[in-house]
Amino acid sequence: MRLFTAEEARVVDHKTEEEYELPLGYLMENAGRAVADLVRHKEDIRLQCGITFFCGVGNNGGDALVAARHLLEASIPVQVIVFGNKSNMTPLFKQQYKILQHLRNQLLPVDEETSTSTGKEKGLSVDPITNTIQMSEEESVLLSFFWIDGQDYAPHTEDIIDKILGYTLVDGLIGTGLHGSVHGLMGQAIQALNDWRNSKEIHRIVAIDVPSGLYTNTGRVSDLAVQADYTVTFGNEKVGMHLYPGKTYCGQVCCYPLGIPGEKLLDKEANQTDLVTASMVASYLPKRLPTAHKGTNGHVGLIAGSKGMLGAARMALQAALRIGAGKVTSLVSADCIENLQMSALPEAMAHVFSLAPLSDLDKKARADYLNSFSALAIGPGLGRDRAVIDGVLAILSEIRVPLVLDADGLYALGQLKKGQLLSEFCSAPLILTPHPGEFSRLSGLTIAEIESDRLGFARRFAKEHACLLVLKGAPTVIAEPNGQAYINSTGNAGMGTGGMGDTLTGILVALLAQGVAPVKAALAGVYLHGYSADRLAQDRPIGYLPSDVAQEVPKAWKDLLDKNV
Repeated sequence: MRLFTAEEARVVDHKTEEEYELPLGYLMENAGRAVADLVRHKEDIRLQCGITFFCGVGNNGGDALVAARHLLEASIPVQVIVFGNKSNMTPLFKQQYKILQHLRNQLLPVDEETSTSTGKEKGLSVDPITNTIQMSEEESVLLSFFWIDGQDYAPHTEDIIDKILGYTLVDGLIGTGLHGSVHGLMGQAIQALNDWRNSKEIHRIVAIDVPSGLYTNTGRVSDLAVQADYTVTFGNEKVGMHLYPGKTYCGQVCCYPLGIPGEKLLDKEANQTDLVTASMVASYLPKRLPTAHKGTNGHVGLIAGSKGMLGAARMALQAALRIGAGKVTSLVSADCIENLQMSALPEAMAHVFSLAPLSDLDKKARADYLNSFSALAIGPGLGRDRAVIDGVLAILSEIRVPLVLDADGLYALGQLKKGQLLSEFCSAPLILTPHPGEFSRLSGLTIAEIESDRLGFARRFAKEHACLLVLKGAPTVIAEPNGQAYINSTGNAGMGTGGMGDTLTGILVALLAQGVAPVKAALAGVYLHGYSADRLAQDRPIGYLPSDVAQEVPKAWKDLLDKNV
């Protein structure tokens, strides 16, 4: 499922008008109706006390005015508080404002002798933070409308809080167009909303498109950001909704169609971002013929493990077997092979392997042997002494079969000279699986920098080094050399324990060995790894082990296929 950036959403709007000759007001009408539908039909949103809308004067605020109108027509009490200067209204906001004004004047005729309105437009234009219109003494408030103009009035947040109606608030302040930091009147509005949450009995907050204060493309948030219970977005979900910390501000995301094929209006670009979904992964999992046998299901080679760290090799071996590799061979030093054979699963094989410097003749024999495997993985528990580093870098140039490089294999890669590209000496189809600390060593970025835009930095590194990058974390992102990137949608905090990465390595290399293309193997492996953990977390949010995740993989695989036949 394609995720939109703010720029892509704007392109869709532009092309809708230019190519489909469909007015943007039509899209705004559909968006506002979607917001009203959610507010009306979510069982946990109370309507009887009224709905308050916080609006900017841009198109996000226009969506809010449409929603307010639909609720008003359904006789649901509505309050609209607009933050901004009337001179800055976008044409669409102004249009919706006039429509709401006209409707209000029809439904709620104003007694000009008793009305406290001092504005020029009859009925709706009001003094800042004053004026409440009532149908009659017997009937409750149906519409309250306030303008808070930053030039004419500098409200204290408590002044705004005191005027808020009901227990549900809709955020239509900014939307996807946030640039720079939130400040001034918008900052005061968000602060008032947050203060209201803390000081009043608030029921729900609904954000329109994205919560105000969230940066659509990166998932970062400004110093002030709206904490929503629901986010109503349109056409396609946005990138920042699936990246932290933005994901935690969105609450439940509800995506509504706009009446146009938005994704088809965009060219399939190399730099697009997709969400990894269950249906996608189910189609990537290898199909096994009735005549399949161990020789047709791939042979995994695993260069991993050393004294004191054989557990990493064992976890990777187990995961490779659990996901269906036909044969798995662990390649370890002579002083470790006996211990490994005694402790590893009996289905796994072991072979003595050395990373020591070799003669040219022996190098050729080693290369021939390594390339006889269907796929290889290098790194878990391998160690970080100089001999290991030199040995890993030496054999990278020998390998031609698909390769997963993880853990200490990545550490070796981090010893390359600054500016040296991985693609210059390794031609194997390659998947790198760093966590942020390992990626920091590879990229020269700080962990804080990486986490500020993990998608962007992963994409840049994959392009530069012509590799497939799996940047582990919350969430894991996958980037291709052509700039295409993906955000994984599975996994949970219970996975934060040593050995989870080794299990992922085993899953990935076994999928490669079974003939799954590297990109599909990366997407399916990462998703299935997280999905297996999610199944375990239903009963044990913490305390399940990497080996438990490996054992859960076959059940998770079956579950995915059963749900996506």
